Amino acid sequence: MKIIFTLTVLVCLSEASSPTDFYRHWGDGRAEISSYNVDVRRYDQVRKGNSVLIFVTEDINKETFIKVESPVPKDDRMYVMKLNHIIRFNTGIYDYSVMSSIFSEVDGRYWPFSLRKVTNSIQDWCGHIFDEVIVGSNCVEGRINSYFERDGVSFYTVPVSSNFVSGDGLLIRMRELNGEWLKPGQQIAISFFPSLWSIHLRSLERKISDAILTKAIGKDLEISSQIVPAYEWQLDFENNWEKYWIEQEYPHRILAWEFSDGGKGMLIETLRLSYWEHNNNEDLEYRKLLDLNSRKLVD
Repeated sequence: MKIIFTLTVLVCLSEASSPTDFYRHWGDGRAEISSYNVDVRRYDQVRKGNSVLIFVTEDINKETFIKVESPVPKDDRMYVMKLNHIIRFNTGIYDYSVMSSIFSEVDGRYWPFSLRKVTNSIQDWCGHIFDEVIVGSNCVEGRINSYFERDGVSFYTVPVSSNFVSGDGLLIRMRELNGEWLKPGQQIAISFFPSLWSIHLRSLERKISDAILTKAIGKDLEISSQIVPAYEWQLDFENNWEKYWIEQEYPHRILAWEFSDGGKGMLIETLRLSYWEHNNNEDLEYRKLLDLNSRKLVD
């Protein structure tokens, strides 16, 4: 990945997100599917793999936080942006399969895209783990069901404040899909709760940490020999940092990321389609378009 440190001074009105942009773009019944080549550090070694980010809007039940598939009254529904974050990689002889589902309320109670629910499941040859959090007005309530004794079946509650940000919800909020969150060059202090996958990956505690989030000035990012104007976001918490490059032009795709532990990701391709309608054998062509099998999953 090459980052060309040139200040982007051209500002196009079409790049500014607005409610019109959001509902026109995301209310068309399709999902955004982006594929990535990734490096994941596991067991003190960097592993190569693939990742897919799937963004789509839908209604969930306000009480159960489950997708609405029946005639539920409008007042009992919550309109959310859902992100399914899928990661596949190998560790020696066996493979890892990771999926996080993130639900953020579009017209949030306190701010746009307020995180409401996250589920995470991890499968490898040893066993599997399921982790879920529900985010309320003043706390995160979590439950774990794990093959491993250290977690087992357990429950936890973490108090949160008004500047709470989750590592999972950050992947939606940084895209600024319905208006600007931070101005270029702005830095804010946040109360940070790690993503559920990073808790397992890095053996982090389930707790709130003081963190700094920075949105840098515009920079050009080279992807597949193309120059794409992007904003670099950096998250600093405890002894870790994470960087994300977000496309300046709407819909502000996540172009790449890099972590202090050596993890990274780089965009391969993006498609917009109703993927749930493409489950026939001939639809394997879409996987070729996403180039999901282009990288050998080797150590």
